[in-house]
Amino acid sequence: TSVVLSYVCFAKIFQSRRAGLLCSALYSLTIYRLLILYLKDHLGQTTAMALLPLLMYAIWRLLETDPKAPEYRRTWIFLTLGETVLIQCHVLTCELALVFGILVFLCNLRKVIRIRTLLELAKSTAMTLLLNAWFLVPFLQYYEAEKLNITNPELYTRTIQSQGASIPMLLGLLQFAGHSDNTIDQGLLGAMPFTLGAALLLGVIVLCVLLLYGERSKALSLSLFGAAFGLLSLWMASALFPWDALQTLGGVIARLVSALQYPTRLLEVSTLFLCLCAGGVYVHLEQRGDGKRALYFGGCSAAAAILLSTLFLNGLLETSPLYRIYDAHAMGNAYLSGREYLPVGTDENALLAGTYICEDGVNMTETLKQGTTIVMQVENTVNDARAIEVPLLYYSGYQAIDKEGNALPLSYGTQQVIRVTVPAGYAGEIRIAFVSPLSWRVAEVLSLLSWIFFLGKLWIDRKKRIPDGQAWRTQSE
Repeated sequence: TSVVLSYVCFAKIFQSRRAGLLCSALYSLTIYRLLILYLKDHLGQTTAMALLPLLMYAIWRLLETDPKAPEYRRTWIFLTLGETVLIQCHVLTCELALVFGILVFLCNLRKVIRIRTLLELAKSTAMTLLLNAWFLVPFLQYYEAEKLNITNPELYTRTIQSQGASIPMLLGLLQFAGHSDNTIDQGLLGAMPFTLGAALLLGVIVLCVLLLYGERSKALSLSLFGAAFGLLSLWMASALFPWDALQTLGGVIARLVSALQYPTRLLEVSTLFLCLCAGGVYVHLEQRGDGKRALYFGGCSAAAAILLSTLFLNGLLETSPLYRIYDAHAMGNAYLSGREYLPVGTDENALLAGTYICEDGVNMTETLKQGTTIVMQVENTVNDARAIEVPLLYYSGYQAIDKEGNALPLSYGTQQVIRVTVPAGYAGEIRIAFVSPLSWRVAEVLSLLSWIFFLGKLWIDRKKRIPDGQAWRTQSE
């Protein structure tokens, strides 16, 4: 996906298949993408990074295509697809894309405040919200109402600047596979290689040389734009960016900074923009009639990407531990990462899997647990209400119902597990299950109808395909 989609999107931006191939090689072989794919196992972030070029193409099309052209009215479709896949794959990447998207729009404000451009933005925003309502409604409800670590104000005091990359690491030409998330004070020994490598930096160097010689073109301007945002995001990914100072401002800013967790996540943005820089340099050299130098530049960049990625993967194979998996059960683990979505006050080390705790006077003769649903045969032999704690963490939405359909009270038990109160003298079956609220069902219906409309729109547009307008690259300054 990363290889094909980056090729298609960059080829459309530059209207050059060779530029698309170069950018695809640089983007898919960058050390950071290989790191999160093979070393950190961040599947959501890897998928989101594979789809970032689609959003870049959509924004380029929004700003660079003639608003009066017939195909401009389909720009909202590409924006919607780009926004939707990021929301579904990795929320933090979606937030980073939103921040840099706003910065790009501010830099191109005159192109943004056009009636047709604003209309495309409004259509894409509305459709994105509708298509993803089934996810956004539960997500926002839980984020605001649930007592989770991620919404705990004490969590926002966690600083992240020390998690940024050092300058020698970011600008390192040759980086080998480490395995530790070292903070800045722990040095580089054994650290994961949070770097872009020589292949992407070569485009910035050649761009600077061309600008010093006074060369100008539309492609070079786009390259300069990519380099500026690429270097900005590199600075933000480093330990030199004042993240801790931003957190002292408090409020929403402190929450957003803390939620980022690792500044090095900005390297996915750096990779995208520096590929744009390299593609612009290649197209500029090709357009000025210097095809040989264009091929030299493209060949050296691609060769550097292949060499560095090969060295990284070879080092990874030599230094990574060996895991033997004998059955499906061995593929899972109980790793909770930052524990952001545990209820506040939970000590995961004290949780006892499969353990039921009954107060005196309560007998449990039979239990059946399937996923998040528990069915119990319970008898309370005393004249007072008693409680049972079950092996499920208590999140809003759980209900306990007896065979007659009566609801039993639930509360937080030891380590925030579900505690169900059994009435005095009760004997019978109790079923504990998660029941989604009505608002979730309504959101799902809205999303389903929106998807039917959206896919129908894509089908109709395919039948009435409008040829793309003349490429911007044919317009010389």
